Amino acid sequence: MHASTDQLQKALPGSLNGWELQETVIYDRNNLYDYINGGAELYLSFGFQNLLNLRYQKEGQPDIIVDIFNMGESDRAFGVFTHSREVIDSSFGQGSQYTAGLLLFWKGPFYISILASPETEFSRKTVFKLADVIDEELKETGNIPVLIDRLPKENLIAESIRYFNHPLWINTYYFLTEENVFDLTEETRAVLARYRGTGLLLLIEYSYGSQAHEALVN
Repeated sequence: MHASTDQLQKALPGSLNGWELQETVIYDRNNLYDYINGGAELYLSFGFQNLLNLRYQKEGQPDIIVDIFNMGESDRAFGVFTHSREVIDSSFGQGSQYTAGLLLFWKGPFYISILASPETEFSRKTVFKLADVIDEELKETGNIPVLIDRLPKENLIAESIRYFNHPLWINTYYFLTEENVFDLTEETRAVLARYRGTGLLLLIEYSYGSQAHEALVN
């Protein structure tokens, strides 16, 4: 059993390095748009369950906003993380990325975002400390999707890997067509990756061979 949203809420500190917890909100599939109207589709398409949102404040410093997305399954959390990954790093969780005040990482079925903008030296240290606390609290880890292992390794640009199952995201990574020509559904799994000097490779795993055949002939 992975940690529940309630358990995580109780485990996170009420204050840290002078930042005080001011607000805690839990969102689910019914009201996620109230929080991130322009970006909810990404999480919903990956099977989003709920979100624990916390805001820390300290006078003279930027607010620190913590978002812990429960995606239900580790491969879905991994998929959300790869959506905008630009580097390969494992400082936190099972994969992380930090740029200009924003720390992103995934672990087990959870995808975590910690934002403090504009970044200061003190906010950066506190963001990393919060990440350590969350990382420690999330005991369960997840496996990298098997489909990733099927990618040829030679000339693979690892940070370019995108794992998904919704047809919308193919065009985000590389525009092909507005139609769902590969018949992607909630049951399919897909990975798109770039290779040095050779372009792109798209792998799709279908539940049945007949589905793969239909997608090919269509």
